[in-house]
Amino acid sequence: GKSSEFIDKLWLEARSALPAASLNVVLFGTVITAYARRGNTKAALQSLATMIRSKVTPNAFAFNACIRSCRRDGRIDTARQILRQMPKHRVAPDVVTYATVLSVMERVGQWREAMEKLDEMIEAGVMPNNHAFNSCISSCATSGECKAAAELLEKMTSLGLNPDRVTMNALISVCEKAGKWDSAIHYLNAMRSKYNLTPDRISHNSCTSSIEKHQKRRNERIQELCNAGDQNSEEEDVAKNRENSLNPSLAPEQSGGDRSVAEEAPPALTDTSEER
Repeated sequence: GKSSEFIDKLWLEARSALPAASLNVVLFGTVITAYARRGNTKAALQSLATMIRSKVTPNAFAFNACIRSCRRDGRIDTARQILRQMPKHRVAPDVVTYATVLSVMERVGQWREAMEKLDEMIEAGVMPNNHAFNSCISSCATSGECKAAAELLEKMTSLGLNPDRVTMNALISVCEKAGKWDSAIHYLNAMRSKYNLTPDRISHNSCTSSIEKHQKRRNERIQELCNAGDQNSEEEDVAKNRENSLNPSLAPEQSGGDRSVAEEAPPALTDTSEER
């Protein structure tokens, strides 16, 4: 877009006017961030490559900005590649790095990989923050993975982190997608009673939607059972009629039909009077 073209022009002028020694990590980081905020991943990565060629050692800020640019278009493969490049340049991923990668995984619904990356983060000695856990929980919504989301909440509290409104809304959303209306209500009530949080419009709307979906599915199931019952009755009638047609002795006696015993003919009328 025009914004990226404007950044291109300024960046070209700066590189032409300033001596190589002036192209420091702060300047490169600013340019990379500007591209990343506009979702121009290609330009951000090109600037990072120029930074490395200019023998300016990149920092976590520059890498994190490049990863952040991947979120808009869900470029999970690119985000993975950037994360793998960091140790090669002796840059350790920090909490922002992991949280940003998790947000990209949330975008594309990669909940299993998100949970694995969270465990990797903890094993690396990087303490997750609420943003990291919230992204992980939200990634479960695509597949309605209520059990996984509940496990993440338990792990979050075990690390001493208090869930916020975003956390609880994400949990309710997962329950809505999974059709677990009772779990959605549970988390809505827990916001006030357990975590001292005030539910907002998103909380109530998601919970209401889960109840409506449950009622709709219930009505559809009842209709299916009624239709199945009607169909079974029709099939039984057809079977009974077929059986009667194959075995006439089982058919009910019809009025006016043939009698099983022939009627005796009435006796002949004879004149019993004496002949005169």
